[in-house]
Amino acid sequence: MNPTNDILALVQSLTGGTTSANPFAPMSQTVPYNAADFQVPDITPMIQAAYTALAPYYKQLLIEAQGDLNTALKNIQTDRDMTVRMAKQKAATDTERQQEDLTSALESLTGITFPKEKENLMDTLNKRRIAVTQTSTGELTAGTQGRGGYEVKQLSTDQQLRQEAVNRAAKRNISDISTNYQNIQEQQKQKSLEQTQSVQQAGRTTGENLSQQMQQQALGMAQNQQQQQLTQQSLNVQKKQFENIAGGGGGASGGTSGLSDTQKHINPQTKVWDDNYYANVGKYL
Repeated sequence: MNPTNDILALVQSLTGGTTSANPFAPMSQTVPYNAADFQVPDITPMIQAAYTALAPYYKQLLIEAQGDLNTALKNIQTDRDMTVRMAKQKAATDTERQQEDLTSALESLTGITFPKEKENLMDTLNKRRIAVTQTSTGELTAGTQGRGGYEVKQLSTDQQLRQEAVNRAAKRNISDISTNYQNIQEQQKQKSLEQTQSVQQAGRTTGENLSQQMQQQALGMAQNQQQQQLTQQSLNVQKKQFENIAGGGGGASGGTSGLSDTQKHINPQTKVWDDNYYANVGKYL
């Protein structure tokens, strides 16, 4: 049993006639390959056109990014200036307070404490029957000789040392205030420098990212356009093939004149029977 003969007999019975032709033979000549039908479009002008189209959008993004950068840099400088200004004001206030405390302490020592101490010493010396005299200004003194003179001198030296100690403490506090203010200035300067560098680096990164994004988008647009043109070339070749199948008879109806009923239902590509093959092909002719 020959399967081909069986199929041929079935075809003959369905068409109501006989034929010696092979229904699976090609219905027409194959469309010859023409190199001009397939040309890969030059993508360079497509990329350039995409760049031109995208340029205004990305330019605006860069302008906004630069504006954000300038704002950030301005905020850094403003924050630094405010911090240093507040530190300066605090240093001035603390220094003034230390001066006032020093003046008050010295006044207390020289105006109250020291005279009281000397008065107590004179009273003690008098009770001990050590000679105590009164100066023309009314101040009591034990002179400079003997036990009384020695104790008076000791008291004077002690009071002088305490006064110097108060002065040194006040000056040290004032110096610390000044040093602290200078440290704040240096810290803020370094902090501002680091923040500025960070913001500038972020700005450069943003610019680089936008540039890369624009390149990728432009390339994608150009590749899509190139693919569309290649697809159109393929469709044009397919149309020529359909026209050749139709025999060049001027449309779907004209293309049937050279085909038998059997050939109208055989797909020339797959060689498979298809009841609706020619009806579907006709729609594209």
